[in-house]
Amino acid sequence: MAADISSLGEAACRRFEELGYVHCPNSVPAEDLNAFETTLRGLIRHAATCLPEAERRAFDACRFDDERLLHEGLIRLYQLSPRLEQYVVDAALNSFAFYRVVGNPRIAALAASAIGCPVEELGVVAPFFRVDLPGKYEALARKISLPFHQESSYYRYNVSPDTGIVVWIPLFDCGPEEGALHVCVGSHREGALPHEGVYLIPEEQRHFRTRAPDDIVARFKEVRLSVKRGGLGIQHFHLLHRSGLNTRDNRVRYTILIRFSHLGGVDYRPISWRSEDEKE
Repeated sequence: MAADISSLGEAACRRFEELGYVHCPNSVPAEDLNAFETTLRGLIRHAATCLPEAERRAFDACRFDDERLLHEGLIRLYQLSPRLEQYVVDAALNSFAFYRVVGNPRIAALAASAIGCPVEELGVVAPFFRVDLPGKYEALARKISLPFHQESSYYRYNVSPDTGIVVWIPLFDCGPEEGALHVCVGSHREGALPHEGVYLIPEEQRHFRTRAPDDIVARFKEVRLSVKRGGLGIQHFHLLHRSGLNTRDNRVRYTILIRFSHLGGVDYRPISWRSEDEKE
């Protein structure tokens, strides 16, 4: 393995401190990814059985093999029933196979090394499973798009933003065409930056997002973080970033995000303190 289970390595730690992100190839066990794929296939097949009879026959007629099922199969399910496609995403987030990846000791060791704390003092907040269908489905892409932002603009409790990191794990190779992550190099060194609140669907006041103003984003060099299957990216909570657009017509971008921080960070605030903070 390229990544040492006990340490990110001095050179990688220096890059992380300087750039705000680091790429760790060959760091997620294949057996964990395979198990999650198996769960996804089962959920897609089950969702298809819930379609009305005519739609179910249309899905079955496609005769998806295991590989196509995860991509063209999920896309076809969305075409037939966006509600059942969302069922697959939500159920996968709650699956044991998802938490098998989230709880992997190798990933925890890399996260603790990047933060600079013992594994026993790692905190985890809001692990997430994101699914990006091809960008041609504009209504869906619009709802899940994220403009440039810092993770710290969203997560204030059960986390230490100053020590917080996001571990970004694609299920398959993720390059520019699949929607590789865009990051603003070194932006984490400026701490929490101003953000403005926007609704992605303003006419309905739905899908609230925070967004860093364009003039702030323009101060930094923007790069794309491409990661192959089995690899992961680590980004600082204060790093400006946004998701890329999946431009592949017949591929789905599946990504797992795990947010870690130091439970002993000076800015760590338990959720139970929220009501007290709001009174101040």
